[in-house]
Amino acid sequence: MQVKTYTNSFYWSFLILVACNFCSCRRFLEVPPAPEQQTAQGLFSNNQSAETAVAGIYSEMVTRPNQLTAGYVSLYGALAADEYYYFTPGLMDEFSTNELSELNHGSLQVLFWQPAYRFIHAANMCMEQLEKSEHVSSVTKRKLLGEVKVLRAFQYYLLSSFFGAIPLSLTSSYAKNATEGRVPYGLVLEQIKKDLEEAIALLDGVEVSGGKGRVNKGVAIALLVKLAALEKDWETVQRLVTELEASGGYQLMPKLDDVFLKNSPEAIWQLYTVQQQLNTYEGNIILPLNEQTTPTYLLTNWLVASFEEGDLRKQHWIKQRQFAGATLYYPYKFKVRGGTGTYPELECNTPLRYADMLLLRAEAAIHLGDLSGGLADLNAVRVRAGLAAIESGEAEELLEAVFNERRWELFGEWGNRWFDLKRTGRVDGVMSNLKPATWQSTDQLWPIPIAELKLNPNLTQNEGY
Repeated sequence: MQVKTYTNSFYWSFLILVACNFCSCRRFLEVPPAPEQQTAQGLFSNNQSAETAVAGIYSEMVTRPNQLTAGYVSLYGALAADEYYYFTPGLMDEFSTNELSELNHGSLQVLFWQPAYRFIHAANMCMEQLEKSEHVSSVTKRKLLGEVKVLRAFQYYLLSSFFGAIPLSLTSSYAKNATEGRVPYGLVLEQIKKDLEEAIALLDGVEVSGGKGRVNKGVAIALLVKLAALEKDWETVQRLVTELEASGGYQLMPKLDDVFLKNSPEAIWQLYTVQQQLNTYEGNIILPLNEQTTPTYLLTNWLVASFEEGDLRKQHWIKQRQFAGATLYYPYKFKVRGGTGTYPELECNTPLRYADMLLLRAEAAIHLGDLSGGLADLNAVRVRAGLAAIESGEAEELLEAVFNERRWELFGEWGNRWFDLKRTGRVDGVMSNLKPATWQSTDQLWPIPIAELKLNPNLTQNEGY
């Protein structure tokens, strides 16, 4: 990880600068900018400065356009699965064919590896300073510690989902991080679980301001649901989604066009873009500039053809354009390309939403033999999409129905299809059928960037690269 070559002073500059940038771009914390000369100790000398430091991590996650949390988990995850392809032939084709050569290692490094570990390191530094600060109130300290634990867990969840075993950095010591080797995938999941469980305890009963743009207990629970599904812990999935539901405030939006609006009741967590002149990075990247230009990311024919007749998601979340005699389909979940447009309200990148949780609970219930409970959650999503409710079925049939429903509901969102293919053990069957000339089972994991291997001799490469 590139962060390993920098000093701690670099990171305090990073936290201060991004906190200042956050406050100047979009104020969901009304705090004064941190002075550039502020020291680590000074940055946590009171509640407001500590809030500013943590807010800086959120800001950095969405300020730079070319990184995993600014659209690229969704875009590259969809390319790697069976959802998107890139209109212009080139290096992006390697993600669609799952043949990543050394030419794309730089993209993996600068879009995924480097920014994720930068956020992890910043979270580690905030944790250390919060825990030893005598000037931040216990309530504020508890809230901020809970937030940064979730932010760190989120980065590890994304990194491990793409790369498998990875270095586990739990300190701000750049010297220690510089030589960290990869730890087994299972240990990474254990750390994610530990962070999330501690965050849930810390955030219990704590009010977090900032709307859906800040981490709260619900976000921690939802991420733990994703982890439990990954580990096939169906009892925990069912229990946690029910707990999330009981907390109130989450519901399916009646209209599909309203799902991604700012502070939508369906959203569990949103990332508020602080850049001027755009709402979401996906909308800005995917949507064509005008009627004469083509979209950049297109939907695969097998995804478009898979929708059931009458599915409103095909009508509201997919658009088409004629080009050279061919019909091109592209994602239209986000309606606005820039900061202004005909759509009246701000749209937001939404890493976690309620429909995802309902479908995971449906899957869990079916695995546990509660077919009626599984059908209830599955049909809630189907009916919203204009489809008829499924009345009955055998467990295997219903699991297949949930799997397909997740494909249609969550396409192009945060790597969900790619992650689902792998966690359900279907990836080899699906991908070898669709990409018989290029697919290998080792393609399930991306290569560790070569530049990182050169920086750290203790890193090893994934099999097949």
